[in-house]
Amino acid sequence: MRIQVYAEDCTGCGVCVSQCPAAAKGALKMEYRLDHAETEDNNLKFFDTLPYKSRTQVEKASIKGSQLIQPLFEFSGSCAGCGETPYVKLVSQLFGDRMVVANATGCSSIYGGNLPSTPWAKDENGHGPAWANSLFEDNAEFGLGIRLSLDQRRDFAIDLVKKLSADIGDELATRLVSGEQKTDADFDRVRTDIAALKTKLAGIQNDDARRLETLADSLLKRSLWIMGGDGWAYDIGYGGLDHIFSLGRNVNILVLDTEVYSNTGGQASKSTSRGAIAKFAAGGKPGGKKDLGQFGIRQRLRRHHRPRRRPQPGHQSPHRSRSLRRHLAHHRLQPLHRARHRYEQNSGPHQRRRQMRLLADVPLHAHHRSQRQTLPPRFQKAIHAVQGFRTPGSPFRTTHAHQTRARRTPVHPCSGRHRHENRLL
Repeated sequence: MRIQVYAEDCTGCGVCVSQCPAAAKGALKMEYRLDHAETEDNNLKFFDTLPYKSRTQVEKASIKGSQLIQPLFEFSGSCAGCGETPYVKLVSQLFGDRMVVANATGCSSIYGGNLPSTPWAKDENGHGPAWANSLFEDNAEFGLGIRLSLDQRRDFAIDLVKKLSADIGDELATRLVSGEQKTDADFDRVRTDIAALKTKLAGIQNDDARRLETLADSLLKRSLWIMGGDGWAYDIGYGGLDHIFSLGRNVNILVLDTEVYSNTGGQASKSTSRGAIAKFAAGGKPGGKKDLGQFGIRQRLRRHHRPRRRPQPGHQSPHRSRSLRRHLAHHRLQPLHRARHRYEQNSGPHQRRRQMRLLADVPLHAHHRSQRQTLPPRFQKAIHAVQGFRTPGSPFRTTHAHQTRARRTPVHPCSGRHRHENRLL
């Protein structure tokens, strides 16, 4: 086995050598590039002629097996020693050309869409992941819209297959509609069936066949990935991310968490750990790090406790929110919107809200000016005090003319709309 290094694309960061478990035995070491340029070029030409192993022949669940699969994300041009790109490369190896990526603006959009070149590659069949970029504030909604559109297109294609099952064959239609799609062998079988479907549709002359011909590729299930940094997932785009958590749709979320705003210079974010020093947190960040996993689990528990059908008469269904709080009362998944501290075991009794006091009042009139509404007796004293503007301890006192006018057309004493001025005694 040999690991071939692309010498022309090496950034010289040295991370591969520092992380190699066999670097001390001479398996990998840093040397001057020009001394080995000619030899490595010849090795690279031979290396590029070697075929990749099929995805069904390797064990993707292991680290060694996953690295034998062709990566569809390569030569990103990111910063030297970037820790984000290895994860994106690994995802491209695991899911291949079925990937559909909704990318948030940030570092991943800089090295992922550095036009006119792009690190997203294609295989020997010309197939590769589909990648699109959106803004900070709406990338989660952007990915959700892609997921809904993919599901809608597939459902429409399935309806057309059922409608044309007599023309394309019942056996082929059954495999396309209800065939299992979990392993790479299943996906290869579906691709073969789609090719056979297109061949049969070419000989069918009707509108439904033409529609199905354009939607045939949608019969293969796609793997949607919503990618972005911690600035998107923890701060600016968290509202949309929380909405996706609550829906339970089939989406994958990859947060490239660097615990700072990497693309803008390393400012502290809600992903920064407590006590960490960053820009805008020179003395150490006082607050803790937001736990996205906690929020995702909490939304999943809420969906689990949500009744899925209308209960029968006489059936007592559990309360949604109260049952969740009862189960998580003394757990670290305690909802953070509670008033008390989430780690506090014994919370004090809830204080009663203060009774509302009548500060000022204007006599209420009915629809006709000649009629006046009657008020309860407990408000009479308060009304006389406001009309006479004689509250205990008040340094203000109104004149007799003001009192007379106030009785006829009372106004709010603090509104400043009356023409009479108060005299300060």
